[in-house]
Amino acid sequence: MKDNQHIVTAFDDDLSELNISLQNLGKMAITQFELSIDALATQHQNTLDKIIKDDVKLCCHRHRDKEFLNVLIGNFNADRHGHNNIASI
Repeated sequence: MKDNQHIVTAFDDDLSELNISLQNLGKMAITQFELSIDALATQHQNTLDKIIKDDVKLCCHRHRDKEFLNVLIGNFNADRHGHNNIASI
């Protein structure tokens, strides 16, 4: 029972971390969108350069969240099936 509580708590903590990360990703996407609208109107080169630079950060953040989610789901499934880690599946 104690192990199950630890698993549930760890899973909840991971979900909370993922939630915060996804919220940050959303904020970054909104900022990119707003900058894009501004860049269309003003054609400022500095704004265009920032959009391109920040787009790489946005893609990396999205990829990291996707990988984290895959690990989280894999660990959850492994724990549900009595495996200690994903490698044992």
